[in-house]
Amino acid sequence: MPINVLVWNVRGLNNPARRCSIRLFTQSYNISLVCFQESKFAIVDAAVVCECLGLAFDAFDYLQADGTRGGILLAWKYDRLRISNIQKGEFMISAHALSLEDGKEWMVSPVYGPQGDEDKLRFLEQMVQFGDQVHLPWIVTGDFNLICSELERSSGRGNRRLMSKFRHAINRLGLHDMPMIGRRYTWCNQQEHAVMARLDRVLFNNAWEEVYPISDLHPLSSNISDHTPLLLSCTAVGPRANRFRFENFWCKLSGFLDVVKEAWDQGVSSYDPMKIMHIKLLRTAKALRSWGQKSVSRLNLQFQIASEVILRLDAAQEGRPLSEEERKLKAFLKGKCLAFASLERVRLRQRARVRDLKEGDANFKYFHMKANGRRRKHLIPYLRAGTQTVTTNDEKLDMASQFFKNLMGTPDHPPHTIRLDELNLGQISPEMASSLEAPFTDEEVKQILNLDRF
Repeated sequence: MPINVLVWNVRGLNNPARRCSIRLFTQSYNISLVCFQESKFAIVDAAVVCECLGLAFDAFDYLQADGTRGGILLAWKYDRLRISNIQKGEFMISAHALSLEDGKEWMVSPVYGPQGDEDKLRFLEQMVQFGDQVHLPWIVTGDFNLICSELERSSGRGNRRLMSKFRHAINRLGLHDMPMIGRRYTWCNQQEHAVMARLDRVLFNNAWEEVYPISDLHPLSSNISDHTPLLLSCTAVGPRANRFRFENFWCKLSGFLDVVKEAWDQGVSSYDPMKIMHIKLLRTAKALRSWGQKSVSRLNLQFQIASEVILRLDAAQEGRPLSEEERKLKAFLKGKCLAFASLERVRLRQRARVRDLKEGDANFKYFHMKANGRRRKHLIPYLRAGTQTVTTNDEKLDMASQFFKNLMGTPDHPPHTIRLDELNLGQISPEMASSLEAPFTDEEVKQILNLDRF
């Protein structure tokens, strides 16, 4: 089950009608953690949280507002998350989170950026100071009151100095900006000539991407605020497509050509060349996938056995000199371990699609990060046809199938068919069949080309 985090500048919780509206809104989503900005409350009690979110959110903490300005509320469901080590700053709350769903540990920091330019610089300095001490997966969420570039404001204007400082802080901390699905801006001034900007966002570090490789940021309806609510959906393991992937390292393993030849040479009972090609490719892919999985499992087992034997020989060498055969065996096993590591490196490099690496850059963690980033980039989070929007894999598959059926049509079933067996055409003899399949002779070629005179 994914972990859903709601990030929203609610523009005040001090109105009972607004609190009731927020509760109705949040009940539509399976939310585990809430990060509200601009609570406008100096003191937040359990009654306010219950009125806003319901009884399920039985744990919370907050950063008090300055009069009727600011304030952050962090609330969570205790049966899904354990929040501890809460630290409060001038503009942010930071906490350690433990997910009871998957056992993952991470840090969350809801922020509310100030309005003044000098305060914004101080806010960025404090965020960098705290971020330098974070060594866990980390997300920074909230209303930053800052933009990274002119493209994040509809008017195309912005304070270049503050934009540069914001980008520098993000790069200094090694954070990434999670893209929104289907929207460009998160705030609107609600005027006739509207000015829009992307002030709200979710930032995450590399460690977060390793823990939750599939993280989607969905903008929701801004029904009671001029800020768009953001729903962060995090999944530890993404859905894997059942598709064939040719691994380059297979060519380096013995038996590869034999598997391909055996699968390809199997007969196909069809006269359609495209169908024959399709069936042969399917059979070959299935055979290669099964053979590849068994080969990798066998290599893993051999690697573990070799490592254990090397460990035993290392321990024995401390008490006595190794014999000539033992030294040769140790050197042979070390070569096998290096060969296996080389194959694993080729496999990970292909999945990450990284080229022109410098020596020493090919570490497994780097490849996994690249592969996760590419998987998240290629993920289709939703499909929309007309007014209908779907997000689950089965719904997306049905919608795509129906779309192309409507576009290209479906095959018609003819009302009449020819029954060839009723025509009594007979069959040709085996000798005639073999003569039809025989290669052309030189005389037959000359006769067709009328080259008898040569």
